[in-house]
Amino acid sequence: TFSELTYQVEDDSAWKDKWKENFKPFRIADDVLIKPTWEPVPEDCSESDIVLSIDPGSAFGTGTHETTKLCLLSLRNYIHDDTRLMDAGCGSGILSVAGLLLGASSAVGVDIDALAVKTAVANAEINHVGDKFTGICGNLADKVTGTFDVVVANIVADVVILLTKDAPRF
Repeated sequence: TFSELTYQVEDDSAWKDKWKENFKPFRIADDVLIKPTWEPVPEDCSESDIVLSIDPGSAFGTGTHETTKLCLLSLRNYIHDDTRLMDAGCGSGILSVAGLLLGASSAVGVDIDALAVKTAVANAEINHVGDKFTGICGNLADKVTGTFDVVVANIVADVVILLTKDAPRF
C-alpha cells in the first residue's frame, strides 16, 4: 500500500532567528568579549575590554565554535600595530575584526560566498574598523594579491590542505 504524500508551505520567519535566543555575550579571554549586535554590552565590561560585536547572519563565525575560539586566542600572540592580516574563508569576518581590534593595521577577508563577504564587511563597520578591512569574494588563489604578516584560515581541514600550496606566496 502507498501512503498519500502531503505538504504545506510554512512561514519560516518564526524559526530562522530562533537560534539568536541562545547567542549571548561571552568572554574568550579576561579582557575580550564577543557579543551579538542585538545584545547590550554587559555591565561587568570595563573600558579596557575589547568588545567584538558580531552578527553572523547566515555566515560561519560567532566565536562559540572551539576552532574559532582557538584562532581568536592565538591571534593575540601574533598581532602587532603593523600587522597585515589575511583571513582565508572569512565567513562573518570574526577573525579579521578581532585582529583589527587587537591592533592589526589592516585585514583582508576572502570568501567564496558573496553573502559571507557582505556580512564580514558589515561586521567590520559595526566594530568601527571598516576603513582597515577589505572584503574579497572569490577564490583565494585567483583574487588575492600581496603579502601578509599573518594568514588565518578557520575552515574545514580539506580546504586548508588545498590552500597549503597557495598560502606560502602570501
